[in-house]
Amino acid sequence: MIKFKWTHTVVLGLTLLPLSAADTTGRWQLKGEVAGNPIVADCNLKQDAAKLAGTCKAGESVTWIVAGEVQEKKITFHHDVEHEGSTYTLNYTGTFESESAVKGDIEVSGASGEFTLTKGAGEAAKEVAMPDAAPAAGSLSGSWKIDVDVAGEMHSGTCTIQQDGEKLSGTCKVESGEQALTGEVKGQTVTWSHKGEYNGEALTATYKGSVESATTVKGDIDVQPIDVAGTFTATRVQ
Repeated sequence: MIKFKWTHTVVLGLTLLPLSAADTTGRWQLKGEVAGNPIVADCNLKQDAAKLAGTCKAGESVTWIVAGEVQEKKITFHHDVEHEGSTYTLNYTGTFESESAVKGDIEVSGASGEFTLTKGAGEAAKEVAMPDAAPAAGSLSGSWKIDVDVAGEMHSGTCTIQQDGEKLSGTCKVESGEQALTGEVKGQTVTWSHKGEYNGEALTATYKGSVESATTVKGDIDVQPIDVAGTFTATRVQ
């Protein structure tokens, strides 16, 4: 069983029952324990149909991106935690006991625990960190390793991304050299493109993916004008 030694309060997040917008959007408090580690959470949440998305902060420095879903009275969600150079995914499964209370279990790398979720009260419950479930500004800023599978061929590169609101800019170091990157974030959907070259022909590679966590984006790549498609995984380096 993995034993974590966290030096900060871990903050987690999710959204709630599809009853009304007022019930699914706002601030929620989470308390629990996993592998002997206490969890205290203060999260801003958003729900779109059955899909969950939200942001939570660990102290003032780390922003977690949460994803999951609601099916009737059941809720599941997950997010990643960085610990001593490794990434761990915490998985939550809970049941709504009322419109304002959830109880359930936590699982991470074979370790288990329990949690309770309670809806906030007063003005704090009305605060929303990310309308329409958009990632927090700056949450994609940093260096990313890009692994691409195009027509069965594996390629890799590194992109340095700057996020300003919904706009993305930066550079990508690919096989044809360093190229300028432009793009945007809409909700949990990320799109960017950069130029390139293959066998002397100028190309444009367009990436469209979903933010799965604070450290992972996955999706599809389209290369024109040669009309070649594939998939990619972007992993945060720093």
